[in-house]
Amino acid sequence: MAKRRRDKSLPIDLIQRFAHEGLSERAIVRKLATRRITTSRSTVHRRLQSIQAASSVPAKSLKNPRRKLPDSVKRYLVRLIRFHGKHTTAALRQELQVLGYVVSKQTMIRTLRSIPTLALKAPRQRMAITKDQKAARLQWARSALAQRINWSLAFFADEKIWNLDGPDSRSKVWYDKRDLPPKLNRTGAQNKAVSVWGAFSLHAVPQIARVPTHLNSGQYCDVIRDQLLTVRPSRRYTMYHDRLTAHHSAQTNAWMSDRGLKVQLFPPKAADINPMENVWGILTKKVFTGTKTFTNEESLYAAIEAAWATIRADRGLRERLVNSMTGRLQQVIKRKGDWADF
Repeated sequence: MAKRRRDKSLPIDLIQRFAHEGLSERAIVRKLATRRITTSRSTVHRRLQSIQAASSVPAKSLKNPRRKLPDSVKRYLVRLIRFHGKHTTAALRQELQVLGYVVSKQTMIRTLRSIPTLALKAPRQRMAITKDQKAARLQWARSALAQRINWSLAFFADEKIWNLDGPDSRSKVWYDKRDLPPKLNRTGAQNKAVSVWGAFSLHAVPQIARVPTHLNSGQYCDVIRDQLLTVRPSRRYTMYHDRLTAHHSAQTNAWMSDRGLKVQLFPPKAADINPMENVWGILTKKVFTGTKTFTNEESLYAAIEAAWATIRADRGLRERLVNSMTGRLQQVIKRKGDWADF
């Protein structure tokens, strides 16, 4: 028979946790019994009353920054993250405060980092990718590596829509590595936006251009004529862009062929392969510093132009992005066409 513990030795933290999970007094007694702790419902009732009375008194803070939280609390934090949707440091601290643990933000972060299954990561937007698209990406990556393309003679182009109320929320959150990565949290009305076209190469960067949100072939050819053809160092360069309809229509192909432009299409769902996406990410941080938003399209586009000037002046950044192309393709091949971490 399990040895009966005296009432004063009952683990208060367990009773607090079970009560916070919504268990009844009888359920708490049964839960304690599974841990070889024998007690009665009346004893649990008295303990809960004492906890409730003490909750009106501010809990004692853990002033020592190196004090460690019990392993039972760490396991409780993991359950909060995995099953109760508590992914931010502030939310987890609030949950611990209910149990009587008042810890600093630094102690909370240090505790979470000490749990090997947890990671702090910003949500990433990943579009659905089909089996056929993975196969096409895999074939494209193998072909590009086999051709030994000189990426320093490539222009990477793309369009982006900028919303006045800022980018989608990407604050870092805690998640368990055994689960799927956190999804992107979309916020804001985003009813007004500015669409721009941009491109870069190792040796030359054309000016960005404001374009319609729904770009047609004629408008796209005008952008290439006014922006890219004015800075292209030589005819040896090849422009790489995605599979937007305006990019590879019969009208666009004929127009570019007449002007001696060499063009290649990325495979479907190539956001991780095209380094222009990385440039957009860098610009987003510059344009929407902190919680900055914009009230009209003109002020937003002016901020984008100012941020683009830093890209034109940063050859080191462009060199790193161009040199990353081989690694991107190798990772796509290694993952059999699935997303690469770029």
